[in-house]
Amino acid sequence: MKKKLMSLLIISAVCIPLITGCQRSSGDQGDAEVSVLTSVSYDTGVESDITVTIPPDDVTPDETKVVEPTASSESEPNTVTSDNVPSQSSSVPTPIKPPAVQTSDKPAESIGPVNTTRPVPQITTAAVTEAPSNIYPSVIPNLSKSEHKKGIAGISAMELYGKMKIGWNLGNSLDSTGNGLSSETAWNNPKVTKALIDAVKAAGFDTIRIPVTWMGHFDKNTYKIDDAWLKRVDEVINYALDNDMYVIINIHHDGNDTNQSWLTPKPENESEMIKKFNMIWYQIATYFKEYDEHLLFAGMNEFHKGYSNPAKKYLELTDKLNQTFVDTVRSTGGNNSNRILIVQAYNTNAEQSLKMKMPGDTAQNKLIVEIHFYDPWSFAGEGKGDWGKTGTNTDNWGQEDWVDNIFNRIKTNFVDKKIPVILGEYGAVNNKNGNDDCRRYYVEYVTKAAKEHGLLPIWWDNGNDGSSGEAFAIFDRYSYKKLHTDIHEAIMRAVSGKNYTIKLP
Repeated sequence: MKKKLMSLLIISAVCIPLITGCQRSSGDQGDAEVSVLTSVSYDTGVESDITVTIPPDDVTPDETKVVEPTASSESEPNTVTSDNVPSQSSSVPTPIKPPAVQTSDKPAESIGPVNTTRPVPQITTAAVTEAPSNIYPSVIPNLSKSEHKKGIAGISAMELYGKMKIGWNLGNSLDSTGNGLSSETAWNNPKVTKALIDAVKAAGFDTIRIPVTWMGHFDKNTYKIDDAWLKRVDEVINYALDNDMYVIINIHHDGNDTNQSWLTPKPENESEMIKKFNMIWYQIATYFKEYDEHLLFAGMNEFHKGYSNPAKKYLELTDKLNQTFVDTVRSTGGNNSNRILIVQAYNTNAEQSLKMKMPGDTAQNKLIVEIHFYDPWSFAGEGKGDWGKTGTNTDNWGQEDWVDNIFNRIKTNFVDKKIPVILGEYGAVNNKNGNDDCRRYYVEYVTKAAKEHGLLPIWWDNGNDGSSGEAFAIFDRYSYKKLHTDIHEAIMRAVSGKNYTIKLP
């Protein structure tokens, strides 16, 4: 878990290169030629086009050749409506020797609110192409005997979303950083057991987000994911599927805002990073493609660089990655042709999401938007002061009016257009000043407001229940008992659908 860029979310779509293996402008996107990749210099901001020749099946990645730059044509994006989601074209970058994989994590930070009076823009998108299949690493067959390997239901994202009530994050477990299977316990949580997931389901949670970090688990040259890591992720997924839960997996701490993460808005080599992202998602999607609609894929986590308003080139790169994710998953076929996918805005920031572009998709009405919410971070993430209209030591923003305002704008821009939205992470830490009932009020207010505006709340639980650090735990990872029953009861009241007035602290 990281501190969050409070209250913003972008969802983006662009034409991005495909390979085999917490402001966004609404300008033109797309390359008419599959062979053209537009790259941007992060020092000069100058764009240049590189044409890549896709090799035949009997040519290895090293034999792919780059030819002289040519001009690319651009097409005007279409407008997404509640009935139609157009598609978007992609291009293929040439393979380049990858940088070494490094691992690290760094907490995020909050920023204050932005102007909330801007009109809501249109959401746009464009066409999809198919990636060549000869340059992906081989993927081992998924041999698990899971009964959840069956045909996928032909339902829309909104219909699936309607079946989901409340979610919980298995944080700081499979997303912990390190090498090998021991990374699962590197951040002081025990190995995940089915008994823990059973307890979460018994407590009333029907959706589980399982953050997964892949760096440290794939070859730095070929990008082939370790077989043992795929099998362990599969095992944990089945703990939840066996409980009839909806499961979300992603690429998590690979996108830390540090000089050690490979998934960054300011890469040393953009095309190589997109290649790696494509190849990792190809393997994930291929390995898990037999599972039914209870398994959802989310492209990224909090993709960001710093906490000020993002540069345009960062937003454009977010768009490329969102489109790469969608195109890559769809290219693997089978159930993935119609699987529900989740896309993120820059840093999963709610405010930024209002200016985003949705990825194009060959499947209709199969996309969900993800935002995270910890506003204001001083209270939700650091446990300082109190919160709400009865508070005497509150932050100067992020109170009840802000919650209602931003959730209403998210609803107007997405939910009302039949694009579901999840709060992929939210919560509030143990209050350092002992204002426990203020914490309960915040959690109940945010959860209830989210549900009333059509957003699915998924609690961030990192296993930490101390008085220091980010103490978001509401389950004991060793005894499986509920912690802070007042918080649990507040969450369940808030998602009950009952019309009631929240008790003030």
